[in-house]
Amino acid sequence: MDRKYCARLICGHCGKKGLAGILAEYSERDMETLTSPCGYLAKESLRPWGVAYSVSRCLCCDQLTLTRVDWHDERRPEDYSYTILYPDGEPVPQTLPVQVRDACLTARQFRNSDPGTCAAHLRRALELACADRRAEGDSICERIGNLAKKGEIPLKIYELAQKFESNDRGGFFTASDQPGIEKEIEFLQGLCAVVFEYLYQAPALLARLTDIAAKN
Repeated sequence: MDRKYCARLICGHCGKKGLAGILAEYSERDMETLTSPCGYLAKESLRPWGVAYSVSRCLCCDQLTLTRVDWHDERRPEDYSYTILYPDGEPVPQTLPVQVRDACLTARQFRNSDPGTCAAHLRRALELACADRRAEGDSICERIGNLAKKGEIPLKIYELAQKFESNDRGGFFTASDQPGIEKEIEFLQGLCAVVFEYLYQAPALLARLTDIAAKN
């Protein structure tokens, strides 16, 4: 396995690439058992591919990431397959405003240890995003509706948020320790993902494509 693979590792928390400090790693090469026509073991043959596991610490956010790397001797590190095993979920996009990203990262840190705090920071991330886009309203749901009214996100997103809020759960976006907290976290995570996709990630990708087309 090419040692340059380290530069391709992505932090599972902040999404930064190439800033991983390797703390521990394990790699093994696949083997093939060759047998004779009559079925007797002939020999073990090493194959030109294998799998590695790497524990790294991000030099940006100081968090740990466990990555599986499927490698091949005849491929370059950029062509290896990288799968983040820890933490769960996709990295927080770098296109988000700093305060929004920080709230998302904090929510992720408390996901298993304190669901109430996790939900609170997910709500905070939405509040900060709404404030960044100057959305009006007395509640997060109303501000999401204002974003839809201005055409920044689809109306369907607001309708789903409104439906979830009115689902007789003691107040969406307000409680933090109700029995349905796990369902609320699941919804908040999805809501953050789709809202941020429209507000930040898609425009950033469009700008990149525009720049590439202009240079072609």
